[in-house]
Amino acid sequence: VDLNKISSKTYFIDEVAQAYEGLKNDPDNHILTMLDYTKQQETVTHKNAVIVNTHTKINKDKICIGFVGAGNFAIGMLLPIIKRNNDKFYLKTIVNSSGDKAYNTANLFKAEIASTDTNVIFEDPEIDLVVICTRHDSHAKLVLNALKKGKHVYVEKPLATTLEELEMIQNFYHEGISQQKPVLMVGFNRRFSIYAQELKKALNKRNSPVLLRYRMNAGFVPEDNWVHNDGGRIVGEACHIIDLMQYLTDSKIASYAVQHFKPQSGMYLPEDNRSISLSFEDGSLAVIDYFSCGNKNLPKEYLEVHFEGKSIIMDDYKSLIGYGIKVQSHKSNLSQKGHKEEWLSLYNSLKKGESPIPLDCLFETTRISIMASK
Repeated sequence: VDLNKISSKTYFIDEVAQAYEGLKNDPDNHILTMLDYTKQQETVTHKNAVIVNTHTKINKDKICIGFVGAGNFAIGMLLPIIKRNNDKFYLKTIVNSSGDKAYNTANLFKAEIASTDTNVIFEDPEIDLVVICTRHDSHAKLVLNALKKGKHVYVEKPLATTLEELEMIQNFYHEGISQQKPVLMVGFNRRFSIYAQELKKALNKRNSPVLLRYRMNAGFVPEDNWVHNDGGRIVGEACHIIDLMQYLTDSKIASYAVQHFKPQSGMYLPEDNRSISLSFEDGSLAVIDYFSCGNKNLPKEYLEVHFEGKSIIMDDYKSLIGYGIKVQSHKSNLSQKGHKEEWLSLYNSLKKGESPIPLDCLFETTRISIMASK
């Protein structure tokens, strides 16, 4: 048998979709179809930028994004939101410590460039917004590097894991205060939820302090999991609720207190079981019960709001019920925690040159979270 007479086609591994199309539409010329892995391996292992998709002229109305980190949350939540809103955002570059992951993620979400080097983003004059979605201990350094290059920044929580890191970011904004500084945004999405928005409307009409009690049934996570590092789950997750309490009260935190609950079972860490009390300047009080020892079948997040003979219950961002007060009834099968609304707000704010969340709120939420984790 003379194999040279057999019609054959060779595709690089990143062209696998075209290979299948060829087999389907032109089988006579694809009797022998081969996949070549060498191109992908060669292009994704060095630190320079790799062109994944053809460059497109960027519409001036779009925000050009450089995205750092390609983990589960980035791929499962943030990048799909950006892709669905491609009339507002242009995803230019994906950077990840793994070259393969950077390349494949860029290919999946139609980004133009993949790299393992963050300087590819920081030095690109076309990029307006740097999105940081990496491990917590890297956030503050990446934020500062991007800000110093004049880039707007969206960083997934937390903003920082130590008070020293937070102070460096604050100093960036306090120095040369008359100068226009880039916008800083932290992914505190809860305040953008339709449920939080409806609660805010109701609370804006009050004339006296409000009592808020928030339950976060965070669930058990093994002690060797990375989420327990760098401030742990209070810094990495409870921060969401500290921000939400500031938003709903529209008041500054006057003082805070932390109580530790120590389950007798060795599998539950004291660091994961805490009650945080926040006293506000307007007299309001918020209590956040964060725990890992609850039953997994109990809904994760639950908020009670009480003021002036009225009560409102928000159940896991799936329903909102008012007692003694009319609130718009929202019901959803899945928790609506405000991620997509957050990004629409971010787009509108960037066009105005401002952050959707005031800087002092970002800094105070981060400070209280770090202190409460100690």
